[in-house]
Amino acid sequence: MAGATLAVMDTSSGNPYAMENSLKRYGVDRWGADFIGVNEAGHLMFQAPGLPAVDLHAIAECLAAKGVAAPFVLRFPTMITSRVRRLHDAFSAAIADNDYPESYCGVLPIMVNQRRAVLDAVESAEPELGLEAGSKPELLIAMSRRPRAQAPLLINGFKDREFMRMAYHAAELGHHVVVIIESMREVVRFVDVSQEQAWKRQPDVGVRAKLYAKGSGRWQSSGGETSKFGLTTSEIMAVIDALRDAALIDKLVLLHFHIGSQITRIKRIKTAVREGARLFAALQKGYAPKMTMLDLGGGMGVDYDGSRTSHGSSANYTIEEYASQVVFEISEVIRQTAANPPRIITESGRALVAYHAVTVADLREVQGALLPMAEPREDENRIINQLRETLEHLSAKNYEEYFHDAVDFRDEALAQFSSGNLSIEDRAAAEGLFARVRLKTKRIVEGLKRPSEESSTTWRRRTASTSRTSRSSSHCRMCGASTRCSPRRRCRGTASDQRSIPRSSTSHVTATVASRVLPIRTRICVICRCTNVAVGVRRITLDSS
Repeated sequence: MAGATLAVMDTSSGNPYAMENSLKRYGVDRWGADFIGVNEAGHLMFQAPGLPAVDLHAIAECLAAKGVAAPFVLRFPTMITSRVRRLHDAFSAAIADNDYPESYCGVLPIMVNQRRAVLDAVESAEPELGLEAGSKPELLIAMSRRPRAQAPLLINGFKDREFMRMAYHAAELGHHVVVIIESMREVVRFVDVSQEQAWKRQPDVGVRAKLYAKGSGRWQSSGGETSKFGLTTSEIMAVIDALRDAALIDKLVLLHFHIGSQITRIKRIKTAVREGARLFAALQKGYAPKMTMLDLGGGMGVDYDGSRTSHGSSANYTIEEYASQVVFEISEVIRQTAANPPRIITESGRALVAYHAVTVADLREVQGALLPMAEPREDENRIINQLRETLEHLSAKNYEEYFHDAVDFRDEALAQFSSGNLSIEDRAAAEGLFARVRLKTKRIVEGLKRPSEESSTTWRRRTASTSRTSRSSSHCRMCGASTRCSPRRRCRGTASDQRSIPRSSTSHVTATVASRVLPIRTRICVICRCTNVAVGVRRITLDSS
């Protein structure tokens, strides 16, 4: 995982208002309240656990003096050990609250971050953290680390015969290896390799179940009924039969499932854990008496934007809430089924390493910055003069009307240039003036205590681009006129009050006219003043001017 990305800007001016706005815009005071702050000079400070606060701006200047230019990455390994401790403490508290008789173990998927500094931090963390390998290179990395007596080495991913043989060698090196079966061919390879020679130690076996419950967020498609990963219930039964025929059923010790990464809703986690625990209890009681571990996979969300919502970049729960809900759901199922409680395993790699690294980038050169405007010319087009007057007289009292006028002037200038009636100098002036009108309007709206609904929702849509003139966004959908009407925002009225509607409105008016024969629905475009009338399947256009 890349970790946090911060723009370290030169704030030597010490403007407290600018610093407050920057923190508010990027949400640093929400998602980074525990380790991100601002010092008296206005520089960002990173406070890693057990270390003094670090001035990121000072580090950037020091490295620049040594010839190391941004961007670069700063890593704080103690952040990882702190997150490991917090995760373990959260599960320990949940286990105590629910009187759960078994323990918890965390596992770091190596695919999250293969850097040696990260793995060294994981190896030094207390309590011990297991590893998960999903490929041959990752398994080689795991085999080179110190074996952990209390933490398993999980083997996931596609496993050919060579990969399966590497898992057996890892077990002989002293690692507690659990090979997680994900297809019928893999169980055949596992049995074949076990019979190749007299191994001193053999790995244990787990099965990955395909649950019907699915996660939420950007990666929810990796779980659920249509997921390409995992075994159906009938396939799990077939794996059990194959292990029983090979006298290896006692090696089946783990049930694994994974419903997606960055799960944003705690409710989806509860549903999946409940289903997975039920499946575990049924398998343990009826087919696999040595099954003692329940692996929930990864998916614990990271609140990147600090909003504590179900947005794709956030999560509506904390680590403590996650642990509490997981332990509670498993405890309830175990109590109802009278099965032996499993050891709980999670593969929350993102939640462990996301905050340990900071990418520092120099953003003092920003694309799209306003350039100085040229002085007015005598032969300047009238559209440019009107834009200059609009910018000069724009205020909090008329910003809605004047901003909409500026949009019309800008669109007219682009149309005139496309038809060859406007010089490139005038086009450049129109773009520059409109950008200043947009910026001035934005500042006015942000400064108002109660901005109008029209200004707070429409002006952002109408300024999304200064150069897009496609028909879908810049033409009336009713008449094709060069306007920027918003068909999503409609007000209701009657055909008789169309003249009282202000021309500055950007909404379509939907009016209903009574008819003795058929209902007639009339749409009046306020900007271009055209009326579209539909009678049954016939459509006619009337001029309402």
